[in-house]
Amino acid sequence: MPDMTGALLLIEDCGEVLYRLDRMINHLKLAGILSLLGAILLGEFVRCAENNDVCSMVMHHVSEYDFPVVHGLPFGHGSRNEVIPFGAPFVLDTDERVLKILEAPVAR
Repeated sequence: MPDMTGALLLIEDCGEVLYRLDRMINHLKLAGILSLLGAILLGEFVRCAENNDVCSMVMHHVSEYDFPVVHGLPFGHGSRNEVIPFGAPFVLDTDERVLKILEAPVAR
């Protein structure tokens, strides 16, 4: 397991019902992962519960933590599927509504 301290955790899924998504988030909470995070970014949940229901469930699980949760981002299994390179450093500014990569994920 990589060090999740300050990490931006991206979550999306396809074909999962809400209680199973709830169980997955609860597992992360019980494993102590949520307490380490810098933010949670929610993408598209295709053929799952409504995005607002998923967001409400996640907010229930993270209410005790002091990090932002951003939902409705264009990544996942849906038609809006932006490339977000894993492991690259990002800055998330929720006031300015900006998610910015800090260095190129590939060499030129």
